[in-house]
Amino acid sequence: MRLIILQSIVCNFYVYTQGTNGKYFFPQVFFDEEDAKNRLQEGNSTIRGVLFHAEGSIITKTKYYGKKQTVVLFPYTSYFSEWYNLKYQNPRANIILRPEVFRYRLEAQTDEYGNFTFNKMKPGKYYLESSIDYIATGVGHERVATIYYNAYWSQPIYESYYYNYDVTKIANKRY
Repeated sequence: MRLIILQSIVCNFYVYTQGTNGKYFFPQVFFDEEDAKNRLQEGNSTIRGVLFHAEGSIITKTKYYGKKQTVVLFPYTSYFSEWYNLKYQNPRANIILRPEVFRYRLEAQTDEYGNFTFNKMKPGKYYLESSIDYIATGVGHERVATIYYNAYWSQPIYESYYYNYDVTKIANKRY
């Protein structure tokens, strides 16, 4: 049995077009559908993990759990390996997976605490990905007044306020 902690990584899977002139790139390795299909056949292993994003410093770290999110598992084939390497060597490039890759995946739903399980897996390498949606709280400061002591010296007065904002993080891990 494997225990996987699927924590979000700040370098997300957003598509950038700067520097690539709108070009799209594909891995040059042949996608072997038979190999992908074989890697997803039933086995006797279980992959278990927790989906979360940790934010803040060591002292004030906050964990946001991926509640009721879908975790997607892909077999880590040579095609997927090249895609992964291209994506992380060129984070601003548009590295695209072929549509047939998505036919060979498994999905699991997380519970209220971000726990997920893939049962009856064959031993091997896999790539997992999910998103985490949560509402975070920020602190802002607004200048509300100025105290004038004389013509040369003054002091601004600031008030702190709290606000909420929506966040979506992409979590991914390869094993």
